[in-house]
Amino acid sequence: MKCKVCGADLPDGAKFCGNCSSPVEQSDGSAPSEFAPESRADDFPAGSGKKSFLSRLPVKPKTLAIGAGGVVVLVLVIVLLASLFKGGGSGNYVKRDQLPVVVQSDDDEVTYLSGKTEIKLDGELYTYDYSLDGKVTAALVKEEDSGYSDPGTLYFISGGKSTQISDDVYSFSLADSGSAVAFITDRENSEGTLNYSTGGKGKAETIASEGVLSYVISTDGKTVGYTADYEDGDFTGYIWNGKKSEKLDKNASPNLISDGGKYIYYTKNSKLYVKSGKGDALSLKEGSITEYNSDGTEVIYSVSGTSYISVNGKEGKKLRTDTSVLIPDGYSGVKSFKGVAVTYNDGDTLGYLNKKLDTPEKIDSSIKSPFLCKDGKTVLYIKKESVYRVNASKSGAKPVELCDDDVYYFAPSLDGKSFYYSTTDKDLKYQTGSKSAKGSIAELDSSSDFAVFYKTGDCFYIEDDELYVSKNGGKGTKVSKVSDDVYYVYADSFWVYIDGDSAYISSDGKNFTEFDY
Repeated sequence: MKCKVCGADLPDGAKFCGNCSSPVEQSDGSAPSEFAPESRADDFPAGSGKKSFLSRLPVKPKTLAIGAGGVVVLVLVIVLLASLFKGGGSGNYVKRDQLPVVVQSDDDEVTYLSGKTEIKLDGELYTYDYSLDGKVTAALVKEEDSGYSDPGTLYFISGGKSTQISDDVYSFSLADSGSAVAFITDRENSEGTLNYSTGGKGKAETIASEGVLSYVISTDGKTVGYTADYEDGDFTGYIWNGKKSEKLDKNASPNLISDGGKYIYYTKNSKLYVKSGKGDALSLKEGSITEYNSDGTEVIYSVSGTSYISVNGKEGKKLRTDTSVLIPDGYSGVKSFKGVAVTYNDGDTLGYLNKKLDTPEKIDSSIKSPFLCKDGKTVLYIKKESVYRVNASKSGAKPVELCDDDVYYFAPSLDGKSFYYSTTDKDLKYQTGSKSAKGSIAELDSSSDFAVFYKTGDCFYIEDDELYVSKNGGKGTKVSKVSDDVYYVYADSFWVYIDGDSAYISSDGKNFTEFDY
């Protein structure tokens, strides 16, 4: 069974393509009638009955199919393994502002939180996304008990204000730059009208009035690619340049468009192509895009598990199996893949990608939980229950062992000079540099029941179902503003998330906002 949009092989019974997100035609010739997005997998024991608050935070893929509804999960995780875009010193990474939190705070109310800004939206949260720098958010909100087949209201949130774009929206795609959003209205049988809005300013513009199947917006928000004219298993790919649409190719499904529309990556008959200007497209084999830099000029793609990199629309250079770029916490993208720290072999091996973008040089293997520090060079990781540190920004780097103490899980400071860690015996400890930990801070309920709030460096942990906080490795104190029966704690540079009988969110680690669900 193959996807008729991109040609990818599909399992029997699939409703949507895992490669391009397009709806799969059913045996009766129809598109799927409904779509229930899969929830994020919880970390709780089977049968525990516990539902994660984190599973209520949906986002979308960069290529959207009308049938997919634009729902894919993007987790705001405690960034121990941060891998997505660029590297080579902190100046090479895209700095982001405080990421907003968008949650279903009541049955018929959505709450947007960003610093001290709080915005209420009526309805049920369907999906949302934000720009790379975190300054812009787009959210699709529907009426209570609505499903895939029902339209909703699209909001554009920026500068502490929300603007309603349209109340007849089925899916949307926000540009990485946050400058524009493409969205679908008037959908029928998985085909609809494609529209475009710049920053919520002025009236939305119609790109294609009918028959649009899937679409993608460029990194800078100035170009939109889409597929339309579906008939007898065939369709046509188009590129809209801000003024008019031009035909890309028959059965061509755009996947990624760089700034200015200079490089267009698309799939056709199971193969990945890149097109630049008026010249012929270059085949990148049966590839699928896994990562790209902030302007879309450098793309890492996978062919049968092996990663390749294409720069400025040229033929790809072979990297290694499942190559993935590390990103420091507080950053969301990379300007160039040159000189970055990477993992490969399913994240098992740490490597260095030089400025020529040659095959990554191996630094160490059998690693876990690599953490790239804020300097964009230093990486801490776990290997054989020990913690190591290495300068992963240069050739021939030698790892240094910092801690040998049956380490199960760890959370370094942003500069890598200290870290909290748990042992296989569930002891929580704190270490500075290579000096051994002085003793146990607490005995955790589980070896993974702690998280470091990188804004303050404080460690939140769970002991006997209660939440505690430790500062600079000191003895923990109970967080009185959070109720007992806590079963999950989660943090990054901007927020602390607490999951239990109620959910709590804090932007300073001191004051918590409670949400019932």
